[in-house]
Amino acid sequence: MKILLVQPPHWSPDGHANFDAVEALLGGFSGDVVLLPELAGRRLHVLLCADLWYSASLAGRDGLDAVLVPAFSVTRWDGPAPARTLWQHMSVARAYEFMTYVAVSDWHHETTYHGHPCAGVTGLANPCPRTHDGFFTGPPDAPVSVHELDFGRLDAFRSDRADRGFR
Repeated sequence: MKILLVQPPHWSPDGHANFDAVEALLGGFSGDVVLLPELAGRRLHVLLCADLWYSASLAGRDGLDAVLVPAFSVTRWDGPAPARTLWQHMSVARAYEFMTYVAVSDWHHETTYHGHPCAGVTGLANPCPRTHDGFFTGPPDAPVSVHELDFGRLDAFRSDRADRGFR
């Protein structure tokens, strides 16, 4: 597998201009996966597993639209519930603190590593849900789940917080 990492020299608020710049940079390169610093004009950031637990991992990265967290949440508990609860609370805290979506993709809870089960913490933390019970969605019943990110609502949430003097 070949992964192409793209580091464009300039950022533009026009997402199409950014894709045009990336296409120009890729020129004669070919690969299986391209990792971009943003998608559709939105800023993404990847944290690996437990990096989510440390807010310093996101400090100074204001304006991120989504934080993507591939995880392998091995737990020493006898079941996934305690670890899931901690991960859900941490995901929601980071989402609200940094005004960004936090998406965690984890292995199913029946997966083990050296005899320790995975917690299966897959889900999405939403900093501005439409209802009080929408701050975290997951883990899914199916192996694949789809979550629609409402960036218009996220932008309005950020504006409201800024208008009230919060960060």
